[in-house]
Amino acid sequence: MSDATKTCPICGETIRDVAVKCRYCGEYLDPELRRKHNRPSGVDSAVMPVGRPVSAIAAGYLGLFAFMPLIGFFAGLLAIICGFQALKEIKQDPSLLGKGRAWFGIIVGIPFTLLWGVLFIVFIAGMIADT
Repeated sequence: MSDATKTCPICGETIRDVAVKCRYCGEYLDPELRRKHNRPSGVDSAVMPVGRPVSAIAAGYLGLFAFMPLIGFFAGLLAIICGFQALKEIKQDPSLLGKGRAWFGIIVGIPFTLLWGVLFIVFIAGMIADT
C-alpha cells in the first residue's frame, strides 16, 4: 500500500493518492464519477431544479409569467432569450437537463410576446385616436 498523498480539490484535506472519493467531504474526485453518483433520482429530478442550467429554469418560469397581462410581453421576450441560451448550454454539456423547460419558454414566449405587443400597440393607437 502506498503512503503517497494528495490534497482533495473540494475540501482541501490530505487524502491518499489512489483515492477515488474523499473520505472527509465524501465527494468523488473524478468529475464523471461525481456527476454519475450525485445525480438525483427521477422523482427528485422532476421536482427540483437540479442539474439544469439557470437559464432553463428561468425560461420555464418566465414562460409562465408570459401569461400575465402587464408583464407578459417582457416575460415572454426574456423566456425566449433564456430558452435559447439554455439550449446552447445543454448542447455544450449534454449531461445537463432542462431541455423541456427551455422549449416551454420559447414556445410559450413567442405567441404571448406577439399577443401582448399587438394589444399594447392597439391600446396606444386607440388612445391617440381619442385625442
